[in-house]
Amino acid sequence: MKLRTTGFGSRLLGLLAATVLLASALPVFGQGTSSSGKALTSWPVGSLTIIVPYNAGGTNDRQARALAPYIQKVLGVPVKVENRPGGGTTVGYKTHKTNDPDDGSYIIYGHHSTFSTAVIRGEYKYDDFTALGSMSSGHPVLMVNPKHSNVKDFKDFLQKVKASPNKFAQPVGPGWGRVFDLILQSQGLVTRAIPVDGGSSDRVMFMAGDVDFYISDYESMAAIADPSEYKVIAVLSEISPYPEFTSANKVMKELGYKTLFPNMVTPRYFHVKSEFRQKYPERFEYLAAALQKAAMDPEFAAAMRKTGYIFDARLPKIADPVQREVFATISKYKDAF
Repeated sequence: MKLRTTGFGSRLLGLLAATVLLASALPVFGQGTSSSGKALTSWPVGSLTIIVPYNAGGTNDRQARALAPYIQKVLGVPVKVENRPGGGTTVGYKTHKTNDPDDGSYIIYGHHSTFSTAVIRGEYKYDDFTALGSMSSGHPVLMVNPKHSNVKDFKDFLQKVKASPNKFAQPVGPGWGRVFDLILQSQGLVTRAIPVDGGSSDRVMFMAGDVDFYISDYESMAAIADPSEYKVIAVLSEISPYPEFTSANKVMKELGYKTLFPNMVTPRYFHVKSEFRQKYPERFEYLAAALQKAAMDPEFAAAMRKTGYIFDARLPKIADPVQREVFATISKYKDAF
């Protein structure tokens, strides 16, 4: 699949190239010195709590719990995970902002789409929180269940949708699935949305064959589902790391459709309220580097490869431009979120 060489794609490719230098840029723990000139010989807080603003069992929860022991190994203090679900993740973020101390002992592991949605709705401001870098990225794909569908590929899918308006159904909550619907509708292609509240209900409907297609991060699906349960017919991003998957935009162009899909990417990363960075810049830098070091642990990386998750850990200065551009895309399609 050919990657874009302008706009978001070129910037991200440059950022990814910069991550090659990340390992050499990380401080030697026990000898790190911050920009303030103050040396940190150890993590100055007795423990670290990772807040997951979702119920237990979801992708963010599984990733946070898998990474926690490696963060503990780097920092040398106990690390625990605490679930604070509710309000489309706003409960977790708001309680962190309001109740947790500013010393770096509490951080939050979130999903960029839900965070951005809360910002758009005015639940809080984007810069109320500061990202401690990024951990992993999800890449939405269009899937059919080969046990319940005779769709051959994405071209066949579009032709069938055109021939049978409002027949092909997908489970849709706030997110990229709605953006997909909006793009198709703008081209006169009408599918049917089955409203879902989130969680795993959409995936259950898809696996059972109650819907015709499904849009989800490939990484999340590959981590928990049997390969016989899904068939990827298109990837909805031109910066995807999966050249084996058909680009949805490439097929749209070939068929003469004018409106194309935006780059759909779902970064996951650690956040902390901005007061922490303002009060303790040396701790912020130390913790950000520690999180990257933990994610780059060879044992952890090997374990993640087996699950299908991609951990492309990046420091804040590298991750922030990507996160802000994804936020701009979500803001453009805010009615879908």
